[in-house]
Amino acid sequence: VKVGFQGKVKTAATMVALTIVLSVPDSVGLSWVPSQLVSLTGGWLSGGWPLLMNLGMSLLFLSSFVTVTSGSVYFRAAAPVLMGKED
Repeated sequence: VKVGFQGKVKTAATMVALTIVLSVPDSVGLSWVPSQLVSLTGGWLSGGWPLLMNLGMSLLFLSSFVTVTSGSVYFRAAAPVLMGKED
C-alpha cells in the first residue's frame, strides 16, 4: 500500500506539534500560569506561552484524528490481501 496524503499530513502535524509542546517551559500548563510567576517575571510569561501550548496540543489531537482515519484507509486497501481474497 503506497503512502497517501493523509500520512504526510499526520507526520507533519505531529512533528510541528511536538516541537511546539517541547519548546514551552515546564511552568506553563494548558492555559494556566500562576499569578505569582506572572508578577515575578513582569508579565512576560503570560504572553504567548499558553497560546503556543494550546496550539501544540490541538495539532496533536488533529494528528491523532488523522492517524485513525488514515489507518482505516490503509486497512481497507490491504484488506483483500489480509483476508486471502487477492485477485
